[in-house]
Amino acid sequence: MKIVSRQIAFTLSLLLFAGGGLKAQTDSLREDGGLVSLSGEARLSAEVYEGSDSRQGERPGSLVRLHLTPTISIGEAIELPFRLLLSSPRTNVTTPRPPERSIGEFLRNPANTIGFAPRYRSVTLLLGSQTIDYTGLTTGDVQTVGVGACFRPGKLTVEGFVGKRGGGSIDERTYAQDFMAGRVAWGREKEGEVGVVVAHLADDTASAPALFGSEPAAEVTNISVATGVPISGTLRFRGEVAGSLVTRSIASGESDREETEPLELFGVVRYSSRADLSGEASLVYGGEKLDLDLSFRYVGDGYRSTGYLYLGSDVLEATLSPVVRLLDGGLSLGSTIGLERTNLSGTEESSSNHLLASFDGDAQLSPALGLGLGYTNFGLRTRSMEDTVRTALTSHSLSLTPRFAFGSERLRGNLSGGLSWDRFVEVFDDGGGSVPESVGGE
Repeated sequence: MKIVSRQIAFTLSLLLFAGGGLKAQTDSLREDGGLVSLSGEARLSAEVYEGSDSRQGERPGSLVRLHLTPTISIGEAIELPFRLLLSSPRTNVTTPRPPERSIGEFLRNPANTIGFAPRYRSVTLLLGSQTIDYTGLTTGDVQTVGVGACFRPGKLTVEGFVGKRGGGSIDERTYAQDFMAGRVAWGREKEGEVGVVVAHLADDTASAPALFGSEPAAEVTNISVATGVPISGTLRFRGEVAGSLVTRSIASGESDREETEPLELFGVVRYSSRADLSGEASLVYGGEKLDLDLSFRYVGDGYRSTGYLYLGSDVLEATLSPVVRLLDGGLSLGSTIGLERTNLSGTEESSSNHLLASFDGDAQLSPALGLGLGYTNFGLRTRSMEDTVRTALTSHSLSLTPRFAFGSERLRGNLSGGLSWDRFVEVFDDGGGSVPESVGGE
């Protein structure tokens, strides 16, 4: 039996770019470059979704977003960038909405962002909603509300952040997590760099029962060493090795076993704690008309990230991603193809292979008119087992994005529209090893 569901989304956005300068009138500003400039973007987008009954509830029927990113620059020493992203009220369709939302809950909602990152020379402060993306296996791509700083004198980089994640409503309460991370690195990207990251994520003990009921609060600690080394002018190596200590219950007793003593580098080791490793390596080629990225990633069965919530575990993945630029850069074609193998440790009854494939293209048809095209395929196949009947899952996504540019040198605009089509196919074994015809539809 095959079940098919489809989802169509339409997006219309208006993007304005502002840029320009105003000569400063004070002596102090003249000494620092004599120029105050304002730049940034203003984007207004509206999204409308339509799909079959099986996909209803995954997204709201419509969503409107306002995105403002103005930056005030004073000479070369001072930058004052702001980031504001506001969404229409219905941004979460999977959990109940509380009767009243506090300012903190509004800020922690990933759909809303208010952030400020002032910089003076080599010092940057991070205030409000920020995405702390230190490495590809640790802090990740999750929005965090808090405070942090980055200090970059010469080749040294020291940065850190402390904040709170969460904001989803569970039984009229707010589920939250406490987050902290730090990074120390030496070098620069073009010359070679090596850095160490330590990150910690723990359930808020006051809010975790609202989500988990009687389940205890948990915590995750990551320690990572990452490096990037240029091999030649066009070839570069990137690598990272990371470890995690996952504690399923912070209320459990501290472990007194000798074999767990090395794990105390991560913090307190409890009887409910488990440690594991992950790593990734990439060779990146960057040429005038061709970019190429060959990547390998391994994630242990017990590894968990403090930032990438959907990072798979117990997997080995290999991907190849070429990008070709033609017609003096007016046409760009890129693709990714890869294979992912799960259940490497054999702890589950069945393993599965995932085929990863995507294509995207961008064409500048004229100075004012451009067109983007994207396609993604994700396929999963498992061996037939007694405790499950699903043997295959395939997801297809196709998107088309035309855009039109207008305006003057000081104020430029971009009007774009997007149309995407998603198709999900689930194939079930009928018990006799055969797969009957499709019974699904729109």
